[in-house]
Amino acid sequence: MKKIAYLGIPGSYSYIAAIKYFGKKNNMSANNSITDVFLRVADKTCDFGVVPLENTTTGSITETYDSLIDSGSVIIGEIMLHIHHHLLGVGEKVGQSLNGISTCYSHPQAIDQCQKFFKKHVGIKPVFTSDTATGARMIAQLNSDTNAAIGASHAAKLYGLQIWQKRIEDNPNNFTRFAVIAKATKKKGNKISLVFSVEHRPGSLFRTLEPYARLGLNLTKIESRPVFGKPWEYIFFLDFEIGKRENQLSKLLSEMKEHVNFLKVLGRYNKGKIYET
Repeated sequence: MKKIAYLGIPGSYSYIAAIKYFGKKNNMSANNSITDVFLRVADKTCDFGVVPLENTTTGSITETYDSLIDSGSVIIGEIMLHIHHHLLGVGEKVGQSLNGISTCYSHPQAIDQCQKFFKKHVGIKPVFTSDTATGARMIAQLNSDTNAAIGASHAAKLYGLQIWQKRIEDNPNNFTRFAVIAKATKKKGNKISLVFSVEHRPGSLFRTLEPYARLGLNLTKIESRPVFGKPWEYIFFLDFEIGKRENQLSKLLSEMKEHVNFLKVLGRYNKGKIYET
């Protein structure tokens, strides 16, 4: 039996991702933050961790990427969830009217992904929680129909809540990609994630990326972020599929190192599957 650290409590999206990836017959360990998940893996309290990596609506999760850079943990797997946010509450709302709701609890990312709902219902105040399932549990404990939460249908079942309004996310194509992390690096896998920085001079980024085109490698993500304390300098996060170019990997990394100030492989793993929530 494996011990799996995940963000939130039972019913959170990270919990759902962990169950989908590892199955139910494992020891699941709830955590209040992404940093805590990395710490549980680092101190070997848990064998693996599951954390959100990026969302198609709100973008990358900076806390996860920062932890991947600073920690000794690496990505050894990924899984994508098609996220459906529902408005959850205690008891039935007559005619599905949302009148009388004063507060709505959820994780900041979930609230960001439901901005159209809050613009339509300006009287409902969003309140941030550490994860979506914690918000669901809070309103179940409050036992008042003036409070609501945004979460998954799985959370509604766990905490005895009703779904007052289904699928309130702004974008119906709302997907979150989760990283499975561990201390040990996988030596096999068709996908690789890495981070690098380049010298602040003309052509440095082009020379760093040119081998990908020459070797026929498929880039699936490239994203830049400012370097803290160094104005106008950036680090780049990159994902690519290695495909049948296995024998070219060491050459690729060697060529990149000729043009970068810093390079770290964040993980090697197989491309993940997509699941409905």
